[in-house]
Parts: sequence; C-alpha cells; structure tokens
Amino acid sequence: KDAFWIPWAIDTTSSKNAMLVDARTGEVYHTLQTTYGTAADVNHVQMLENDTLAVVSLRLANGIAKFNVTNSSSKGGELLWVVGGEYGTWPIRDFDRSVLHPPGSTLWSWQHNAEYIGEGEYAMFDNGGLGNESRMLIVSVNESAREAALEWEYRLGTYSMIFGDHD
Repeated sequence: KDAFWIPWAIDTTSSKNAMLVDARTGEVYHTLQTTYGTAADVNHVQMLENDTLAVVSLRLANGIAKFNVTNSSSKGGELLWVVGGEYGTWPIRDFDRSVLHPPGSTLWSWQHNAEYIGEGEYAMFDNGGLGNESRMLIVSVNESAREAALEWEYRLGTYSMIFGDHD
C-alpha cells in the first residue's frame, strides 16, 4: 500500500500510539494502541519485517515493547513482550551477568529512540537511568529464553533530561 506509519495521540499530552495511514487520502488502515494509557508516550516506533512487527520505545514507562501488528484485534496489535520498566515482563541481566534484575525493574529511564540494530540487540539513548548522567545503551533481548541483558554503555558525563539520540 502507498501508506506510512505516524505517531498518534489519544490526547494532547503526548503520542501514545501509532497508525498506518494512506499517503494520498489520510485514511487510517491500522492503529497500534500501546494499552498503557498515560504511561506510554511513544517516543519512537520502528517497523520491522515488512511492517508486521513494531518496536516501540515507551518513554514514560521506561521500557521497550514489541508488537505483532498483523493482529486485527481491538487494540490493533498483539503485545509480544515488554523489557524494562514497571510493565517489563522479563528479567534483565546486568553487565557482569551475575545480577539478574526481576521483571518490572527500571534499569534505564526516559529513553529516546529505542530501536532494533540486529542480532537481538536494541540501542537507545538512556536519558536518566543513571540518575544524574545520560548514556547510550545497548540491551540484548533473547526471545526464546525470555530474558534481556545489558550489553554496552557509553556514559556521557552530562545529563540530558529531555533530548538525545544514539546515531
């Protein structure tokens, strides 16, 4: 289809969802709702596998989610997993692998542009996960083991509360 994905806001506070619209008419073909209400704030949506999967950076929820958007349910997609933050469904291993943080742990916060970079890895700009310093962060997600792990970080020596990217 001659269409594209755009952020879509339920209200005026932030973009909580995404929708696929016709490039000529603006007709909405599909809507992806994150289901987390005011905690969602879709900071970045990356479409994968011919627009059948969506990686969503849930900035206010401090997590990354993956959806199958070919599901035509009322929510517009099937939630496959959430890693990080209060809605996180899988544990996360720390850098040294000896520490396993339980599901629901917040190891990064207010991230920008979490995106898949290949081989199970997701890169993001972690605005506040260290409390007083921002960093670039890579997290690996092992879908078969239902577990994630912190893989790499670059600490910036400064705090960027609102903006940031990792390109």
